[in-house]
Amino acid sequence: MSKALRRFLAVVGIGVVLAVPGAISAHGGGDHIAFATVRSVTVDGDLAEAAWNVTSYNVNFGGLGSATVRYLRNDNNLYIGVVVKGGASQVTPQLQVYFDEDHDGIADSGDDAWFVGLGASSGQDYHYNGDGGYTSDTGNATEGAGTTASGDAVFELRHPLCEDSSGDICAGFGDEPPLGIDFRYVVGGDSSVSAPGPDRFDPKTNWADLTLQDVDDTAPTV
Repeated sequence: MSKALRRFLAVVGIGVVLAVPGAISAHGGGDHIAFATVRSVTVDGDLAEAAWNVTSYNVNFGGLGSATVRYLRNDNNLYIGVVVKGGASQVTPQLQVYFDEDHDGIADSGDDAWFVGLGASSGQDYHYNGDGGYTSDTGNATEGAGTTASGDAVFELRHPLCEDSSGDICAGFGDEPPLGIDFRYVVGGDSSVSAPGPDRFDPKTNWADLTLQDVDDTAPTV
């Protein structure tokens, strides 16, 4: 076999590897962790509970404000807490959270979206309909609350993990592929900014990677 032919086959082989559909790759918007907790978490918009004393991540909504995001998980639920600086004075602010559940960089039918507004005592549950939009989930498993604290808007969300894999988020822990995650902050019903990715319909554009922290629950051997 000639050197030229070997070189050609090598290039073709590389192209085939790169073109494999569904390849797992980073989204580029930062690495976030949902920390495991055994503490009780009440979804009331109060992030002063001891369980929320975990690492926070910065998310910038441009002219609408900057925010910090924290995550918790237990055996059955994923919790998200968000504080938007100065958001308490804004008109009807709403937080929206979008997921790329299989981490393929594509919005797939069934991918979850969770909404909660300031002053709300419950959340809203949606899924990507595969046709360029999101449709309300009839089961609405999202619990949420929106409150104010020291002039900031505070949002808290809870959703079951793998309650119904056919219609709800179903995520693995630890070494499993992370979730792609993006936030959209809406003010006044029309002004909005998405972050860390600029497009909630395009997970490959700098969405964050969210890993659900695993727990070693194996008893030690004496």
